[in-house]
Amino acid sequence: MDPTSADSTSSRLSTGDWLICLFCQLGGILIGASRCALGQWKSGLSMIGLSLGMALVWNLTYLFMQILPDMLRKLV
Repeated sequence: MDPTSADSTSSRLSTGDWLICLFCQLGGILIGASRCALGQWKSGLSMIGLSLGMALVWNLTYLFMQILPDMLRKLV
């Protein structure tokens, strides 16, 4: 298969796709769902998975930052 064909490039995420998934998870999920509807399953599912993963990371980071001061106050 030719590496410059549309099928091989449609499965890769561009830099913009990565930034959307990292910082705007809802947008990444919506774009991923629309790509799945258009038949670009690999890139669509990649965007959905990355967006959900980053939402989990951001929420766990927020939770940790909320709990950490209370834990430190109890130790001191």
